[in-house]
Amino acid sequence: MASTHSEDQLTQLIYVSERKSDVDDADVQSILETARKNNDQSGIKGVLLVLPDYFFQVLEGPSNNIEKLISRVKNDTRHCNIRILSEKVLCDYEFGNWSMVNIDINAENSDCFVVLDRFAKAKCPADDQLKGVFLIFKGLSQPIH
Repeated sequence: MASTHSEDQLTQLIYVSERKSDVDDADVQSILETARKNNDQSGIKGVLLVLPDYFFQVLEGPSNNIEKLISRVKNDTRHCNIRILSEKVLCDYEFGNWSMVNIDINAENSDCFVVLDRFAKAKCPADDQLKGVFLIFKGLSQPIH
């Protein structure tokens, strides 16, 4: 990822990756534990949506730390076919104060599954589809009152 941002500029990056078939719940838990520990130290916040075949993730933090993190993700054997969906500069974090929120989504427990699954399979999703996925992220990551 070639950066056009200053190294400390707050950046948001959204990606989708295919989840390797041998990645189980213990692997996902390991990803989350590592992310929460490392993200706290790096000023990175985010949301990880876990589907049976895909990972969707929103990452927010200093540009240089986001670049380092996405490089590690690209080398992580639990992911393949990683696609950066969006990258933009932010004025403030959009996903709260969490180091990493985890949301498991599958056909049995979420109406969002079909939308996200179709989006993950799309070769060139349209901007309005990305906006819709972003709203799903926002909606799922908000606490229920």
